Amino acid sequence: MATIQHTVINVFIGWDSREPIAADVCAYSILKHASVPVKIHYLKLDELEKQKILTRKRDQDASTEFTYSRFLVPYLMQYTGKAIFCDCDFLWTTDIKKLYDQITSRKSVWVVPHENYGYKPKTKTKMDGQTQTFYPKKNWSSMMAFNCGSLDSQRLSLDAINQQPLSYLHRLEWVTENKKIGMLKPNWNWLSGYYQESDWGKPNAIHYTDGGPWFNDTHITEDMGIESWSQVQYGDLWLEYKEQFQLQQHPSDKIRAVSIQDITYGSKIKDIILNLENMLLDPNSIYSQSMSVEQLTKDIKNYNKSGVLGVSDMAELPQSVLNKGFKWDRVVDSFVKGSGGSIVDWEHVLKQTDDQRPLSFRGITKKHIYDFCKDNNRDFYFVDTGYYGNKKNKNWHRVTLNDVQYCGTLRDVPADRYIKANGYNKKFTPGSKILLCPPSEKAMQFYGEDLDTWMETTLTEIKKHTDREIVVRLKKSRKERVLQHTIQDALQDDIHCLVTYNSIAAIEALMEGKPAVVLGQNAASSLCSNDLSKIENPLVPTPDEVMYLLSNLAYHMFTVTELHDGTAWKMVQEWHSK
Repeated sequence: MATIQHTVINVFIGWDSREPIAADVCAYSILKHASVPVKIHYLKLDELEKQKILTRKRDQDASTEFTYSRFLVPYLMQYTGKAIFCDCDFLWTTDIKKLYDQITSRKSVWVVPHENYGYKPKTKTKMDGQTQTFYPKKNWSSMMAFNCGSLDSQRLSLDAINQQPLSYLHRLEWVTENKKIGMLKPNWNWLSGYYQESDWGKPNAIHYTDGGPWFNDTHITEDMGIESWSQVQYGDLWLEYKEQFQLQQHPSDKIRAVSIQDITYGSKIKDIILNLENMLLDPNSIYSQSMSVEQLTKDIKNYNKSGVLGVSDMAELPQSVLNKGFKWDRVVDSFVKGSGGSIVDWEHVLKQTDDQRPLSFRGITKKHIYDFCKDNNRDFYFVDTGYYGNKKNKNWHRVTLNDVQYCGTLRDVPADRYIKANGYNKKFTPGSKILLCPPSEKAMQFYGEDLDTWMETTLTEIKKHTDREIVVRLKKSRKERVLQHTIQDALQDDIHCLVTYNSIAAIEALMEGKPAVVLGQNAASSLCSNDLSKIENPLVPTPDEVMYLLSNLAYHMFTVTELHDGTAWKMVQEWHSK
């Protein structure tokens, strides 16, 4: 099976223990503007030394902890593909893909040649009081876009990085010909305080080379000419991004009183509630133009003709849910409210044949609804557990139009939702055992299969092609699966590959760095084998391909809040309208 086309940009950020917030804001700014998945790698000196990758003695005069490690990028990329490095004191204001697309095989590395644009340090010191030195090609290496497969990049071997003098590395002496160095405009490494928009336009990547707003204001040298680090060029912009980053990390959940516009309902419901509030609080239309009772009644009736029909019956709810006071499926209820629809029972669907709104239902026990929609060419939105991101609690729920898993076209999407769902993907590692994860009996019934027959047939077929030990992992209770005997633990127990039918265990296997063989409809199919005769050599995708798939799937799963406030409805509509 051919692997998927994809674009995943690997970005390496120099990390310094003295300014970790700078690296975090830098990473946030990259991801904020990215139009495709971006994988961030922090170059942490302690970790590289523990792994015995960087073995040279620490240079006490080095201005940062990543003075040497930046040149490890081609090695860490296994001398293939393209990658971008930047210091931690960068702030990106545009889509990094615009830079990535400029990296071609014609050059070995792309940099901004600052001397060509009149750059000379203005101060005797920089950052946290360190001496400012000037040397040829200064600051060229603070942002490098690597063609990692070039012959010059291959000269950056571990021996070279660990033994060559600092000048050999930073002055790009490892590039054999000057014509192999791609020259970028200052916009891609905009030295704060040295370039002006009147000359070059807006900056794409701001470099606070002399220091930035994260430094302590008590340590500012006189030659900086400022009273606060926030006064450096674009210092206020960095502080804005820092605030956005921190809000993203720690969203407030303690607000008790909110306006109607801020409640988690879809826009149509909020408009109706707002008009009702105006009618009740301002019946004489002194402060606002209140609509008539007749018009509000008309709007309510029209509202019930939009969105989806969420199908839920009390008889299908477990006792634990009923004990909490729920009268219908709360997840379907949230999606329905977000779409501007209505909750109904199955009898209503069968009786009200004039109401042809799409149906929404949750779980594979609803095969009768699925079959009804297929037989009657009725659109439906299937809701179930998210592809990943769920541990103790089910925080993520997938929504699929006219199918049970998303198996459609993959697109270039940002990695924002992948990160929000705590997505990850480990390096693929070998093992000796086969992990067989049979679907539940309910799933087999949904697909018209008998579980025992499937198990017997699958085990027999596997044994025809391998003599590896087969470990069978029967589907346990949710509590056991997420707390006691996790699929992640099982996958790391010397597993060669996983075999399953439709289970999202295939996605979890890819995340854990294990190939998978899928024998039924599966959202992971594009990166999995589907032929047991190839079980000794299953398809092993690249980590970038896995991240690309996971970034796409993240656009098809949502939190309860996103279901409730209409985000999920809007995103599903936008996806399928393209």
